[in-house]
Order: sequence, then structure tokens, then C-alpha cells
Amino acid sequence: MPHITVRFSDGINSINSINPADSGEGRPLLELAAQLQDAVVTIADGRLEGCRVHFPSGEGSAWVIAGEEEGAKQAVHVEIAIKAGRTDEVKARLSQAALDVLRTYLPPAADYETYLSVEVREIDPVGYVSHVEPRKD
Repeated sequence: MPHITVRFSDGINSINSINPADSGEGRPLLELAAQLQDAVVTIADGRLEGCRVHFPSGEGSAWVIAGEEEGAKQAVHVEIAIKAGRTDEVKARLSQAALDVLRTYLPPAADYETYLSVEVREIDPVGYVSHVEPRKD
């Protein structure tokens, strides 16, 4: 915990689209994940050891954006699920920080409008359980 899910529409779901202007060579998805995790740790007092980032977009996914199929409009949505108990102010700061991170990785594009959104939600502590299975040596 926390869980971060980043969904890209197909036009953005390429390594070349996800790259901050000031980044040199590197692994943009790992860098994006690290910055989102850092925001959770510093703003919402999350534990890095528990942060998980998932990029589920891919072949077979489809988006309809503002009444149109993907093309001239593309989208990225980030969902951050954290344990309950953070104040509304913390959740608002975290969602804005995540949006700011997205904007550095997805600057305006010439071919399409990009819709960016972030949702911070709480996981019900009653129905959530987790376990880390140690590596077998």
C-alpha cells in the first residue's frame, strides 16, 4: 500500500510519448513511477516499501474522450489508493502533485489534446488485507 494505477490511451501508450523534456537517456516509466511514489511518501506519509505502480494500458484497451474515439484526443488517468485517515488537504495536495508530475512527462503534443486526471481514493481498511511472500532462497 499505496497502489498507483496509471492508464494511458493508445496514442500516448508508447515509450516515446512519456519522456520529460529535461530527461536524458533512461527509463521513463520507471522515472514516472518513482516520482509518483515520491509524492505519496512525502505528502501522504506512505511507505516506499509498500508502494506499487501498475501501467495496465495496452493492446485491446479503448477510450472514448469527449464523445470521440481516440485520435485527436488522448488521455492519462492516475488513481492513487491509500489507506484511510489522510485529511482532505493531504489528498488534494497529493492529487495536484501527481498531476504536476504527469504534466512534466506529457508536455503538450502537436497531434492531439491530452486530458490528464488524477483521483486519490481511500481503501476500506476493513476489507483490505495484504501479505508479502518472502523470496525462497
